[in-house]
Amino acid sequence: MITLPDTRPIIVKHIMSQDTCEQIINQCPEYTGSVKKSFGNGPFIPGQWSESIINKKRIRLEQHTEQWITDLLDIGNIECESKNMYVCMYSKGDVCNLHNDPSRYTILLALNNAYAGGEVIVDQQRIGLDTGDCIVFKGDTKHEVKEITNGVRWSLNIWIF
Repeated sequence: MITLPDTRPIIVKHIMSQDTCEQIINQCPEYTGSVKKSFGNGPFIPGQWSESIINKKRIRLEQHTEQWITDLLDIGNIECESKNMYVCMYSKGDVCNLHNDPSRYTILLALNNAYAGGEVIVDQQRIGLDTGDCIVFKGDTKHEVKEITNGVRWSLNIWIF
């Protein structure tokens, strides 16, 4: 179960199993370098790659997938207007520059750790997340992902409004 922090970020260990993390990654469509192609075929993520100023490669999850993850993470009890969920992929050379989110709260969940670089920095603190771990913080908290130097980093990002 995830609780929302009052002030400082909260790290939650092993909130999702490695098998479930791999299942989410495996259902994402292959990224072909063209963000307007390739829909996923899995039952959970029939999404499409999109691009934003912050995340260059991300998939906005469909409502039924968001509900599945809400139930899985036991975050249905969090009072909010809405949630947006994205699976983000960072390849070698990718970064996510220092920013804050347009949400009340943000949950960053590590879907893998088979990469080098890509350190998560939240509120000027390096955060070590293993597969299935997450960090929860207020959306106005400055955070970034350092450059990926090898491999591919996958994360599940949840914005709570």
